[in-house]
Amino acid sequence: MSKEKIDTLGVLQRWRRLEVDYAALEHAAAAARADEQRKAAQSIESELTDCAALAKTQMCAPQGISAQTLRMMTQYMNVQSIALDEQKTKVSRLEAQAAGAHRVLLSRLERQLAVKKLSARTAAQAAVLQGRRDQDELDERGLMSSGRERQQDRAK
Repeated sequence: MSKEKIDTLGVLQRWRRLEVDYAALEHAAAAARADEQRKAAQSIESELTDCAALAKTQMCAPQGISAQTLRMMTQYMNVQSIALDEQKTKVSRLEAQAAGAHRVLLSRLERQLAVKKLSARTAAQAAVLQGRRDQDELDERGLMSSGRERQQDRAK
């Protein structure tokens, strides 16, 4: 194998490693954004549940609840319900981005693995070729040594 090819494969390996690192960072960031928004949605959902429970408790209480308070609680729950729907949409979009980033990461990992395999195969081929060259050199030295011995025997 030529030294240029081995050097090129080394550069390609480093490039693929950087691609994988970048894709891993992108995936982690996308997953973190999705988690953050998921927690925000859970918080809104918890507030809605708490508000509904409070309204139910107040309505069942002996003193009751005023119509004005009930109307305000209902309006608040409607606004929070809309906010929850928007938040869930945002979470779905961010989860899709995280899934896309994961696919990109897997694709880049596959490319990196292919380059590693190619580099290993190239190194193995280079080792075999070097072994053959070494053996040819030893054979050549053996023939030259054998030829000298014959000439020395004939001279005697």
